[in-house]
Order: sequence, then C-alpha cells, then structure tokens
Amino acid sequence: MEDGSSYQDFIQRIHPKKPRWIEKLYAKFMNSFSGSGFDKDTAKLFSQIDGRARTVLEVGIGTGVNFKYLSGRNDLKITGVDPNKSMEKYAVNSLVAAGFRGDQFEFIHGVGEKIPLESSSIDVVISTLVLCSVTDVSSTMQEVIRVLKPGGQFLFVEHVGAQGKISFSFPCFHDLWMDPDGSWLNLFQNLLNPIQVFVADGCHLNRDTLSFIRKARFSSIDARSYRFPSKNPLISSYIVGVARK
Repeated sequence: MEDGSSYQDFIQRIHPKKPRWIEKLYAKFMNSFSGSGFDKDTAKLFSQIDGRARTVLEVGIGTGVNFKYLSGRNDLKITGVDPNKSMEKYAVNSLVAAGFRGDQFEFIHGVGEKIPLESSSIDVVISTLVLCSVTDVSSTMQEVIRVLKPGGQFLFVEHVGAQGKISFSFPCFHDLWMDPDGSWLNLFQNLLNPIQVFVADGCHLNRDTLSFIRKARFSSIDARSYRFPSKNPLISSYIVGVARK
C-alpha cells in the first residue's frame, strides 16, 4: 500500500477535509442515533455471517452502531474505516458497550475507494447506509472484492433511489400519494439530490447502488429491495443482502 502521506493526499482528493469543528459536530450528531430504525432486519442480516469468520471490516463505520449485532463474537478482529477521525471515540464507546475488548478493534482514517489493507485478508465486509455517500461506488466495490478472502461475504443495507420512472401524464393526487412503483418518488429524489449531497455530507438520494454491486465480480448475490415506512419518504427505498466473493 501507499505510504502514509500519499494515502492522506488521496483521502483529501476523495473526501476533502472539513473544519475540525464540523467533523466533531457531525460525529456528535450521528452518535445521538442509537440505530438505523430497522434493527430486526439488520440483526437478521448479520446472523448470516459465517461462523468461521475471524476478520471483519466495516466501511464507513461511523459511531459503531453495528457492534451490537456482532456481540458475543469474542473471536473477531474488527477493523473500521471512516474518513471522519472524530467518529473513532464514539466507535470505541460502542465497541465496549457491546462487550468487545479494545484489542479486538482498529479504527483507520480512510475511504472506501482505497482501503489500506492487504488483498484477501478479510472474511466479512460490512456496509450499512454508506454507499450512498462514497465518491466512487465502482472503486469502492472493487476494493471490497480485493480485500475479501475467496468465499468471503459482503453484507449491505443501503438506501437507494426509487426504481419507478415517471410518465409525463398528469396524475391525480391519489396516484401521487400512493405511488406504487416509486415513479414520483424517483422524480423528487432526482430533483432534490443536489441539495441532499450538499447538506448531508455527500449522501445521494437517487443512487442505483444494487447495479454497482451486481457489476462487481461477486460469485453470488442474494439481495432484495423494499420500501421502508419512514417519516422521510425520500429515503424509504432500501436494498439488503449478502454477496460472496
């Protein structure tokens, strides 16, 4: 891998550094959320982790909300990558709260587009509500493939763009609110996406993330799409699944 200074330059190009106070404020804000709002689905997904797995990488680990789904696995070595250094202290707190030892975790200041780990070194890679925000999804997926061991698992839960495409016939209000195929939701996501990217640290409302996963070189993908009841319908479309190298 690159030396430290070269890698920090790469991070700066991919994820330009923000003032320290903004990163601290954002990390504190994210820490105020104890979960994703769909704990049951996430717990079910994490239950599919191979019992033989010993090394886990979480891309965009944030404040460590997923540690609770791994609790009881004292045989794991967990690595978390995140471009915001201020997330580390919250992630460590979450680690301890989930019953892990401090020596089971390593926080790396980094980005998904270039993960500073050896090839074929990780049993399980996790991504939850992260691929909406990375700068280059294709590069991130290739890095996930690279660091996974043969047969390794990639677990993902991501909010995505609605799949329906709008027709230009004028709808009645009933059609607008019911929106069974997501056509109008897709339109609003496309219109509001530039604002979302600006105010939400690069988060996209309209990404077709599953297409990027399918284009990567996984040997198998088991995924499903669903609409999740949400106070914010703009982020109510999700994908969840497991891919294997």
